[in-house]
Amino acid sequence: YYIDTPYVCVQGHPSVNAGKRLREEEEERIRLQVQELGPQALKDLETKLDLAVQANDVEAPADLIASFKIPDASKIHTIKVVSVDTHHTDTEPESVAAHVTQGISTASLPYSTMEIEHVPSKFVDMRVFLDTQHLAPADRMWLELYLDVMFE
Repeated sequence: YYIDTPYVCVQGHPSVNAGKRLREEEEERIRLQVQELGPQALKDLETKLDLAVQANDVEAPADLIASFKIPDASKIHTIKVVSVDTHHTDTEPESVAAHVTQGISTASLPYSTMEIEHVPSKFVDMRVFLDTQHLAPADRMWLELYLDVMFE
C-alpha cells in the first residue's frame, strides 16, 4: 500500500546565501545583546556562570551517597507482561493471546509471525520487523529514510 501509492518527494538543498544570512543575523543578535547589557552586566553574568560551574563540579560527599538506601530486590513490584506469538497461541478463551489472535491467520499476514507484548499501560510502543530479502540492494539503502519519513 505505502510503496505503490503516488507520492510527493520534497528535496532540500543547502543555500550558501541562507547560511551567510543566518550567521550574520546571529552575530548581530549577539552584538546587540552585548551592547544592551553593557560591560558591568556581562562581568556580573560571567561571575555568576563561573560560580554555577564551580558549584556543579563539587563532588558529592561520600557519606551522603552512602546514606541512600538500596531497596530489597524481592520487594520491588514487577509489571506483568503477557507475550503473544501468532505461532503459539493460548487456547484458553479468556486469555490475552486468544483475544489478540482471534481471526488472524498467518497466511494473510505479510510476515510469518507476530509477537505482541501486553503491558497494562496507557502508552503504546509499536515496532515492526519486516523481511527485506526481496528488496533490491539499491532500494535497501533508502529504507531507513523511508521509515523516518513515513512514521514521523
